[in-house]
Amino acid sequence: MKKLFIVLAAAGLLFSMQGVFADSSQVSAGVQIGGPAHAGPRPDMVWVPHLRLYVAVGSLSPIVFLDSYYYLRQRGRWYRGSGYDGPWKRMRMPPPGIRALHERDWPAYRREAERYHGNPHDRQFRAAP
Repeated sequence: MKKLFIVLAAAGLLFSMQGVFADSSQVSAGVQIGGPAHAGPRPDMVWVPHLRLYVAVGSLSPIVFLDSYYYLRQRGRWYRGSGYDGPWKRMRMPPPGIRALHERDWPAYRREAERYHGNPHDRQFRAAP
């Protein structure tokens, strides 16, 4: 019952704010019960050779892509989703290439991805919803 109330309250808030953002070119919001909520524009995903995976360029949250799944690191936990915006499922043990990544190193991973971003010879794609 409490979860239903929270979802209905959030939906009502978003509906009531619809007019406030009517002139905005891009508005994104997310509500998720039981897992991380990640909202924001879809980033470009850039292959970082030494990590051997794709890294989100411009995302504040550590999001990477490997073997058809997105992986998100929040508050020391790993989550996996089929799309950039989830739904996210908590993982006990991510694949070894993902497990080796640390939140504290996210700025360095992002800088490396930005170095390759825009180069037509490097692998990259737009994150899927």
